[in-house]
Amino acid sequence: MRIKGIGIDINDDRVHGDLHILRDELDYFYDCGLDTIELTTSGLYFILNGSLNWERTRAIHKVLTRYPFRYTLHLPDVLNLCNSPDLELDLAIFSSCIDFASAVEAQVIVYHSGQNFYNLRFPEQRAEAVERETSALVDLAAKAQKAGILITVENTNPGIEELSLIEKNRIMGK
Repeated sequence: MRIKGIGIDINDDRVHGDLHILRDELDYFYDCGLDTIELTTSGLYFILNGSLNWERTRAIHKVLTRYPFRYTLHLPDVLNLCNSPDLELDLAIFSSCIDFASAVEAQVIVYHSGQNFYNLRFPEQRAEAVERETSALVDLAAKAQKAGILITVENTNPGIEELSLIEKNRIMGK
């Protein structure tokens, strides 16, 4: 595999929505010779109640275009398509993040799969949660693809081994 770049994430606790600090961070990373920056939703404050704040997005984009970086976007860690207590809100946030990524020309977004998966006690509940998340991701991937954005999944719960067992049980009718 060929390495495409060396990058770092913007520390959301440090930036905390302050675009001056964002510029300082980007200046520093530029001086370090990095070429890829992972933006975080929680540090930039561009979503409110699931909707994209376009004015804020334009202000962020104005800062980002001063640099030659490639950008990725890390979705909120608590985003939960698996068994969310408010799936409609989580879907709206994810969709708004796709819009933001497109607006700031981030070609990759990162999602943590299966949040709270292990709180589900029974195999049927887990299978339903995996199906719910998979179905949501398929729909969101169609939107992302139209925008030229790749959705990546990391830190998955369940892991690949569990997913294969769930699928095996589904195929065998268990």
